[in-house]
Formats: sequence, C-alpha cells, structure tokens
Amino acid sequence: MKTNLVRRPLASLLAGPLPALLLALVLAAAAQAAEPRALAVFPIDVRRGALNAAGALALEADLRAAAWDLGVESVAPERLRAAGEPLAVARTAQATHYLLVSAARVEGATVLSLRLFRADTGAQLGAARAAGVNLAPMRTDAQATLRALLKAGLGRPPANSSAPVASEREPATPATPTAPAEVAAAPQPAPEPAPALPAAPPPAATAPPQPAPRKPSAAGSNAEPFATIREVIADVEAVRGLHRKNNLRVEVLDDDDFSRTLREKAARELTPAVLDQERARWLAFGLAPASANPGEILRTVLDEQVAGFYDPRTHSLTVRKNLPLGLGPDGLRLVLAHEIEHALQDQSFGLTPLATLPDEDVRLARTALYEGDAMATMLAYAAARAHKPIKPAILDAAQAMRGQGTQALLQQSGFSSALLAAPEILREELVMPYSAGLGLVAEVYTRGGFPLVDKMFAHPPLSSHQVLHPEAYLQGELPFAIPQPPLPPGTKLLSSGRMGELASRIALSQCVDKQVVAELADRWAGDAYVISQAADKSLTLVWRSAWSGDTSAPIANVLQMSSPCWDEHAAEKTFDGWTISGAHRIREAGGKVVLVRGLPEAQLTAALNSALRFEPRAQPHAAPLGALAQLKSRERAKVAGGRFTSVRLGLEGSVPPGFDVTTEDASDPNLELQLRPVHSDVPALLQLRYLAAVDDEAREAFLTSSAIALSKRVKGGGVAVVGTQTTTIAAAEASERTFRFEDSPAKARIALQPLCGGKAFLAVVRLGTEENKGPGDRFVEGLERKGEPAVCAELE
Repeated sequence: MKTNLVRRPLASLLAGPLPALLLALVLAAAAQAAEPRALAVFPIDVRRGALNAAGALALEADLRAAAWDLGVESVAPERLRAAGEPLAVARTAQATHYLLVSAARVEGATVLSLRLFRADTGAQLGAARAAGVNLAPMRTDAQATLRALLKAGLGRPPANSSAPVASEREPATPATPTAPAEVAAAPQPAPEPAPALPAAPPPAATAPPQPAPRKPSAAGSNAEPFATIREVIADVEAVRGLHRKNNLRVEVLDDDDFSRTLREKAARELTPAVLDQERARWLAFGLAPASANPGEILRTVLDEQVAGFYDPRTHSLTVRKNLPLGLGPDGLRLVLAHEIEHALQDQSFGLTPLATLPDEDVRLARTALYEGDAMATMLAYAAARAHKPIKPAILDAAQAMRGQGTQALLQQSGFSSALLAAPEILREELVMPYSAGLGLVAEVYTRGGFPLVDKMFAHPPLSSHQVLHPEAYLQGELPFAIPQPPLPPGTKLLSSGRMGELASRIALSQCVDKQVVAELADRWAGDAYVISQAADKSLTLVWRSAWSGDTSAPIANVLQMSSPCWDEHAAEKTFDGWTISGAHRIREAGGKVVLVRGLPEAQLTAALNSALRFEPRAQPHAAPLGALAQLKSRERAKVAGGRFTSVRLGLEGSVPPGFDVTTEDASDPNLELQLRPVHSDVPALLQLRYLAAVDDEAREAFLTSSAIALSKRVKGGGVAVVGTQTTTIAAAEASERTFRFEDSPAKARIALQPLCGGKAFLAVVRLGTEENKGPGDRFVEGLERKGEPAVCAELE
C-alpha cells in the first residue's frame, strides 16, 4: 500500500474527539422536551418620561414578536398585570422565563435595559441594553437585542451555576499493583504516580439484569474529579454492558495543556501529504473556495470545538477541564462517558486504524459506528443517571438530530463560529458520524439493545449511504464495485478514492438547489475518482459514478449546471500554486456518469472515452446482523375505503367526509396520520401522533411546541390556553388542552392518552373553527382500539 495515497479525511480527526457543539446539541435534543419555552414580557418600567404609553406598548409587542421568531411562546400580556413580585406572577402565568425591561432617558437617547430570568429558580440568565434617539430605530434594536439575549440565555445554565469541573492540583496516591485502570490528573512539575482504579469484575457467564447506576453524590462531579472518573467508568460499564480488560488512563487538562496535546495528535495524523490530498479533493470537486487552506481551517475548528478525545495509540482519553459552550456541571461526566465508551470499544472489539481502510467513504462509515455507539452510550448514561428509561432517551435524541440539517444544528448551538465559517464538506463530514451515526445505532438498538449493537463491530457499515439509510445497512446493501479511472497521459497520481453519497451530494449541490440534489443523491450506487497533477501544477479530475432508479441523466444535468461555478473557481488564486481549469466533459450512459475536468480541450474527449470503459459490478447482499423482524411500530396507518388502521397505535377509525390524507410533514417519524380538508382554504387539521415521552415536563413541552406550530400554520399570532379537561378516546381516559390564537378564529385541541403503561402516549391533535360538534369530534368519537399498540413492544 502506498501510504501517500491513503488519505484520512480532515473530519475523521475530529470524529475521534468529541466536538463540544455536538455534545451541546445532543443534550439539547435529549432535553428539548424537558423545558417548554414560554416567555413573560412584563410591562416596561418607564422612568422620567422616557416613553409614552403607546410607545411602551409597541415595544412590548415587538419583544414578544422577537421571541416568537425564535419559536418561544409569549405569555398573554393581560396575565401579567396582576400585583406581586415578577417571579411569583410569572409562575402563576405558567411562564418558564420572564423578561424585565426598564426605559430611561440618557443624554437625549432612550436606553432600554433588558434582563432575562428563569421562572423556576429566579436566576438571571443574562442582561443587555438597546438604545435609540427615537422610537423607530430603538424598536429594531430592541428586537435584535432580545434575540441575542434569548439565544445566549435559553438552553445554557446561569452564569453562576457552573463550578470548576476538576481541581487544579489533586493529591496523588500510590497505585495498587492490581489496578486495571489508572486516572491521571493535569500535568504538574515532577508528577507523582496517578491514583488507580479498582479492578473491574469480569462479565458474568449469563447476562445479568442491567444494573442501575448509583445515585449521584451530593458533592457532584466537581469536588472530587478522581472519584467522579471512577464513578463514571463504573456506570458506563453498567449501562453499556462492556468491561475494562486493561488499564485506562484518563487526563483532565486545562485549556493550554489540552490544546497542546490535541495539536500534537493532529500534527502526527495530518501530515503534509494528507493535507495535500484533502486540498486536492476540495479544489477538484469545487468543495471550497480556491484559497481555502485545510490545515489552517482545521486548527481553528479544533481549538473551538473539541471537548475530549480518545487516542488508540496510547490507549488514553483526554478531556478538557474547562469545557466550552457553557455545558454545565454535568458536562465533564458526559464527555467522560463518551470517551470511556471509545476505550471500551477498543478493548472489547479493537478499533481498526482508519488509515488502513481503503477509501474515505469507508472511513467515514466506520467512524459513524464508533461515534454513534459512543453517543448512544452517553445518552444511556445520562438517562440512567436521571432515573429515566434508556430506550426512549436514545430514540428521541436520534430522532431530534435526524430531523434537522447540519446547518440548522450548528446555528441552533449558537457557539460554532469557526465551524460555521468552514467549508460545507468539513461541517458535514464532522457532524454526520455523530448525528447519522447515532441514528444508525439507534435503529439497531431498537431491535436488540446493546448486545445487537456489539455485533455491528464485526460487521460495520461500509459506506455513508448505509449510515444515512439504516435500512440499507440492515439489508446488507453494498455499493457497486467501480474500478479506479485511468490516469490521463502525462499526469501523475495525486489522490484517489470514493466520494460516497455524502460527499457526492455536497459536490453536486455547490451550484444547484440543495433539495433537488438531496432527492437525487439518495440514489447513489457507487463511484471512484482520481486526481492527478501535471508538471505545471495543473490538476485533473476523472470521476466515475453509478446511480439507481433512472437518476443518472438528472445527475449528468446537475453536473452540467455546475460548470459556471467551476469557471468561477478556476479564476481564483490558490495559496499553493495549484490550478484546475473549468474545461470539462460529462457523459451519461446506462446508469453511469463520467466527469473529466481540468485537461486541455484537445485531450478531454479522449480521456472521457477512456473513462467510460467500465461496467459497475453489483456485489452480493447479505444482512450483516442476520434476519431481523420488521418493526411494526414503523408502519404508519393504512387507509382504504374511507377507514384507517394503525398497527403502531392499535387504533382504527374513519376518515371524516371532506377530509383527505396528506403527506405533508411525512418525514416526521412520530406522525401516524394527518388529515386535511379537501378545500385547502379551510383552517382545519386532524393528526394522530405517537410520543415516547414519559414525564410531565416532556408532555408540557409537546403541548407548547405543538400549539405554536399550529398557530404559525394559521398565522394566529400569540397562543393562550383556554382550558384543560378530561375526555375519552377509544373508551379510555385522556387529558385534553384547548388553545386559542390572538389573530385567528381557529382553536386547537390536543389530547394525550397514556399507552404502554405510561411509557408512551397517543396524541390527538385537532385544529379548526367549529364551535359545536363537527368533523373533529366525530373523528375522535369513532376511534376504536384494535389490539395492543406495536410501539409497546419497541419500548420494552
């Protein structure tokens, strides 16, 4: 093997470390349902005539609108006129947060002071100011200021709630001879031996019941870092079912030492040859501006993002002591849980060195297995620590991350400026192993728990297509074998490999609507490319690809539409002297597409004809985990003859006259059935949904977010609760809440009924203007129980 051609994608360096933004996002995904967002904007405290009454009311409305733009419900203002302390009033109004605003006149300008508080604790989350000489610019500034304040404050702990996660100097104790794992403190001059952990018990001959992690100590994770590490290791072993076989070295480092250690690791893996090969791919496929320097970009992203990493070379894990992004007092525990699982993977199954795998797409898929399992383990640890069921925690987080694109995930985090500024290819290849990897592992976990996940390490996914489409992995769907294209005469090989579905989608969408490309990229069936260099430092790309489902012709059209971008990039200056012209040839034939780019015009046709001489070779399929039963809980309601049957929810009923099934929002995996009036101008909607929510906070969050979504559907403005009542669905009791909207005659009724002994819920959502008994009421009255809901088996 020629090591100079074994390219490790830059993102795979980050796919060993845990990016802090991914930790923040998965925690937000897991906790999203745990904290509904309802903001109480109290009347502005106007001092010394800084505003007239009309101006104050207008500003209060602006602030509520700014919150609404971020998906935060505003409490109706009339509920905030009661006398009393703001904290008590906010709680009475069922707000989760409240905003106090004062206005004062300062040197000819009106200055607003905004302070954001939690309504459960009264803790201040942040403060900001807005100012203006007159009302119009001040209103704009006030809205922008509140948006920034909400982004910074919501979802982050109060500034005074985060204690140090580890002491600077922890006294070391001599290691005992029988210790199987050791814990190291931050580096000190002339360090003493690190304390050792007690031996891990060997696994029992028969699988014991899953042990419950110990109750968190009152001191938490901050007072005793070594005790915390020991505790987390034991708890991770318990929830994951894997046990240490050798010593485990853990280091908790301050920022300077952590950055130095991480950069040393990066320097070992990102050699000049590796960076050149990645740079060639970016330039040849138009994946980044011509001036983009992969080494510099990655170093910036590393410093911003990485919270911890496991190094298979030294069998040690390293965690940043001062975690970025305000991850809170449990942040250290969660990073430790993630990285400890990597160590357990290594000791239990062996982590294959990524550089030994044949191409970047295989490496990305393997990384997705490693990171998806570590994410699932971290979620399982967090759920067990909070005394919550593990399976719903994993499934809910996987669903939440699956439902959002990478850009939306990064913007949601609010703390990823360097990564947001990085090329799309780096962002996508960083996030995919964690988000889609978690989705793949969650699908396997659903069918057989962690014992079935263990089998994945003997039969790992082999392409990003299998990771992005778990059913392709479970069915053993392999990409076509496509030979490496021939090198154009007079050039030498610089890089070769396979783009895979993920990178192909990114390359194809640089100049074309991303949604159009996404629908085509799903049909990726295989590819191979070579990038070569001529004596004058000009590059040439030859790319062979195969596509299923009659999509090869549209793919060729998309490539042709990309040519203006190639011409634009060709005119830009590069930092390394490489060039690639926009000259190209594209040919589609029999499900295959060939692109040749960068050669002189006189040589393009001959190179294209040579590259076309191949036939994609199908590889035999074999289910990697054996025959698995189809999950009935994934089969949505079937409609025939005006009636529907839902195996997942164990229901059947009739479709009301004048309503029809709609596939709108069909990508939502928890949406069972959605009916809308045939006449689209009627503001009505009927939904059946499934929720794996098991606590009051999660159900409250669902009610709030659903009401906001329904209000946006009918442009209803603010939302207010009209009342809560008990109702009956399929002969069983349910709780129903009614909402009204400020600017729409429509009302929403959302009923929740426990399923599976309270492990899941049926949600019946009704939106309409009917006052008396109408189609929605008759729809609910006609629901009948039809056997045990299939979701119950999934939650066992």
